[in-house]
Amino acid sequence: MWVLSAFLDRADGELARMTGMTSPRGHTYDYASDVVVNGLVFVAIGYALGGSTLGWAGIALGVTAGGSVAIASLLSEALERSPATVGRAYEGRGGFDFDDVLYLLGPIAWVGWLLPLLVGASIGGPVFAILTYVRLRRAQGSISAKRTGLAGPRSERTCGSTSASNSSTHR
Repeated sequence: MWVLSAFLDRADGELARMTGMTSPRGHTYDYASDVVVNGLVFVAIGYALGGSTLGWAGIALGVTAGGSVAIASLLSEALERSPATVGRAYEGRGGFDFDDVLYLLGPIAWVGWLLPLLVGASIGGPVFAILTYVRLRRAQGSISAKRTGLAGPRSERTCGSTSASNSSTHR
């Protein structure tokens, strides 16, 4: 069911883009649905594994993974909307987007690997959220520097050399 839902979610967006039927409201609805559903999937996995040897730790891992995935998604959207960011926050490779990894949830469940997935997501989710937060703060900093006229080559001295000779390291 999850795999079918993920494919249909992708298909409706592609269809809207191909037919010129996209709208800000449609994007917001699709995005909000994705954030909620993707986060709740990990909470549900944690709840289900809470009845195993993990006990309450399964629920804690699920909440950590689900919450951090939702937060990382919100931060990614904010980064993409930032005037300092061109394109997507995280570009995919080989025709796949970063969130296409969620298609693997079905097969992972079928082979019984939900526990390693949950542990990995409860570690990777917060790391990804922190990295995205740092990128967003840097993008916001570059915007305010441009607005105040502070952007450009740095004039500080490092180890006896000016930044003009080291300018390639600051770009």
